[in-house]
Amino acid sequence: MQPTFKDLTNYIISLGAADISHTDKTYLAHAIGVYNDMKAWQGNDDLCRAALFHSIYGTQGFQSFTLPMDRQPELRSLIGDYAEKIAFANCFMDRASLDAQIGKMTGPYPIVHRITREEFVLSKEEYEDLL
Repeated sequence: MQPTFKDLTNYIISLGAADISHTDKTYLAHAIGVYNDMKAWQGNDDLCRAALFHSIYGTQGFQSFTLPMDRQPELRSLIGDYAEKIAFANCFMDRASLDAQIGKMTGPYPIVHRITREEFVLSKEEYEDLL
């Protein structure tokens, strides 16, 4: 059974992250805005959940809140494997390695982990969904 939007936002609230400042708003308001954008672009449920949690582990430009990696299974259980994979990639990608793939017509798409510097590989579908 898929979680409701309320379940998802309640999870963010339960983490104590809802009111953290993020892009001139609160973390929760920003996350909902990205979710709503994905809905407006007719993203499927996986992509909408990934959008809501797109910066849950922190990103190259946002470190005010980071869900500890030992809670990754918990998040994966809540939002699903695919949504968590896309959110993870968004959080841990080195942006230059993502940008270097633009225009490439076929996969695989190697992305550099911004912390470990190891590569993780995305399929064409995953890469396009991440974009």
